[in-house]
Amino acid sequence: GHWHYPIASLGDEYADICITCTSPGKTFNLAALQIANIIIKNPDMRKKFKTFMESLALGEPSLMGNLACKTAYETGREWLDSLIVYLYENKEYVVSYIHQNIPNVRVINPEGTYLLWTDFRGTGLSDDEVYEILLKKAGVHVNKGSGFGAEGSGFIRMNIASPRKILEEALDRIEKVFR
Repeated sequence: GHWHYPIASLGDEYADICITCTSPGKTFNLAALQIANIIIKNPDMRKKFKTFMESLALGEPSLMGNLACKTAYETGREWLDSLIVYLYENKEYVVSYIHQNIPNVRVINPEGTYLLWTDFRGTGLSDDEVYEILLKKAGVHVNKGSGFGAEGSGFIRMNIASPRKILEEALDRIEKVFR
């Protein structure tokens, strides 16, 4: 797999000028609790940041958010490891299915996300056209690549963090309208 290395982990000269922000929100589905971690090694930067946050009346997490964050980090490893395997298997399934069954479409192999970029440029259709076909004819909701900038035109972003049965059904529908 691919690993993420925070810039601050590359040495003190980097850590001293970095603010590292992390959150269990997406990984553990805790976004509604609005909990995050902000790591600032440099005491002067930390003081300025804290003053800024206090001026906005921000920076005080809720008791429930703190507890959820602590619990996720302390006891969620086994669940997270299982999730990573499950998402990897979903990714492999989707890539294989598209490669074998949906001509002129290819998948960009992700490096650390459950959102797949699928390249529909080989169909000769714009991402607007592909989006409309997927939504109206296949009943599959995706994100248009152009919504992420001009470079995304012709691409569709597909969420694979779903039960396999739902992915199978979505891919079958996509195949029917693009074969």
